[in-house]
Amino acid sequence: SGQVGLFTGCIAEHFDRETLVAAIELLTAIGFEVIVPSEQSCCGAIHQHNGQPAEPFISKNIKVFNALNLDAILYTATGCGAMLSEYQNSDTQAVENFKQRLFDINDFLLTHWPEGLILKPAKLKVAVHEPCSQHNVIKNQQTVYKLLKKIPGLTIVPLPNNHLCCGAGGSYMLTHPEYANELRVKKRITINTVKADKLVTSNFGCSLYLSDHDGEIIHLVRLLIEQLPKS
Repeated sequence: SGQVGLFTGCIAEHFDRETLVAAIELLTAIGFEVIVPSEQSCCGAIHQHNGQPAEPFISKNIKVFNALNLDAILYTATGCGAMLSEYQNSDTQAVENFKQRLFDINDFLLTHWPEGLILKPAKLKVAVHEPCSQHNVIKNQQTVYKLLKKIPGLTIVPLPNNHLCCGAGGSYMLTHPEYANELRVKKRITINTVKADKLVTSNFGCSLYLSDHDGEIIHLVRLLIEQLPKS
């Protein structure tokens, strides 16, 4: 048990509330109190990608989360996590204090999963998309597969060519729409070839960009909460 802070991210805050709600429910179910600071801001990644100063966002988020008595600071989107994990500013002690408690929600759930918590089985084929931010910066894609194994009955497959970008690439889809769309088309063909019931990804930017294919693209926490036994 303990107290954790949830970083919501600016896009997910408006467009992916289901994931944030699922994260809060899951963390509560395993015994943590979840605080969502209203003063937090965008992680600053989009600004940094476009050569604009991210410092105001960095300073604000560090200040807001460091002011709270938290065991961990958690994020659900690997795109945000990649940025948060590389925060730098002049107050090195504050940055260190922030980063030491920063965790991807998947890693945190796997570490703190109660032995007695058995999820309901699901006869589904689930494909795993590994975002570039996860692959290249956070490097915790194996955690996703380990957590998925908590659901009995799943057939779990990695999406072929997971090393290739889906085209979203932070703001790449906005700055280079034609190239980004070519990557998206290739990724969608791959997704449709796998014929999975659900596609799991840990980055909302990717799921938003890929979202109009036939199957369902969701964050892992949403799949886990669906299989959580109702007490």
